[in-house]
Amino acid sequence: MLRYFASRLVQAVVAVFAVVLVTFGLFKLVPGDPTINILGSRATPEARAALSERLGLNDDIFTQFFRYSTRVLTGDWGVSNKSGQDVGEILMSRAGSTAALVVSGAVLAVVAALVLAIVTATRQNGRLDHSVRILTLVGLFLPTFWIGYVLIRTVAIPTGWFPVSGLSTASPGEFIRSLVLPSVTLAIGLTPVLLRSLRSSMIATLNSEHVAAARTLGLSPARIMRRHVFRNSVTPTINLLATALGFLLFGVVVLETTFDIPGLGSALVSAAAQRDIPVLQGVTVVFAIAVVVVNLLGDLATALLDPRVKLS
Repeated sequence: MLRYFASRLVQAVVAVFAVVLVTFGLFKLVPGDPTINILGSRATPEARAALSERLGLNDDIFTQFFRYSTRVLTGDWGVSNKSGQDVGEILMSRAGSTAALVVSGAVLAVVAALVLAIVTATRQNGRLDHSVRILTLVGLFLPTFWIGYVLIRTVAIPTGWFPVSGLSTASPGEFIRSLVLPSVTLAIGLTPVLLRSLRSSMIATLNSEHVAAARTLGLSPARIMRRHVFRNSVTPTINLLATALGFLLFGVVVLETTFDIPGLGSALVSAAAQRDIPVLQGVTVVFAIAVVVVNLLGDLATALLDPRVKLS
């Protein structure tokens, strides 16, 4: 187990280094002069040359990457070209909103997928099973921004129960209330993916020989589901959840824009509009690191539940 964990950790570190390298290289290929973006088009050549020297833009690309990666490792993400604010402070102030949104949406999706998978797997080919499968197919093709817009128009505005935009921090209750619609929007997009995998795994496990043997021993359906079906079925879905959460982090950009949530996604959109390269680099690297960490945790959780993973 320790050897497997160490191996996956080394792979994660290599992946993070590769992400930092690729991100740095891609932003270096972006057309335009960073000094003009910072000082404006009316800046004198002397001022632009002085800024280039101060920022180290005249150094070779390898020196610039070494300096950038070293700063990132020490927590120095640079300074915003537009606001002059420390990029690390921007990331810290907005990461909480994005994390709360992703975690709450993932929890809702997992609970909904688990309940629906148990119901449909134990009632195969019934009316409820067919209805859920149709809704699942529909949910797979619904755009996130459209789901959010529909919830705003049909739930938030008519009832007034939930805020249309933003995350309120006035009290824990207000924070949860403002998080409901964005979380539900996220869960609607994620639940069909998890449900299809979990339902298929549960059906295969229910039809297996060891479950049939458990039935002949007189075990109750609840006990069979809990001890024999659930653990064997949930393992493939954990890896799928980790992968889906990785894609979901980048989908949060659209969701935060729809609900005007001050998170990392909205910071990415704002920085792209203003060509604020340090903020763009910071948010991109944070998202990429989060994807690597989530997949690492998914692999470790799978290894704990399924010993065959460690042996392979």
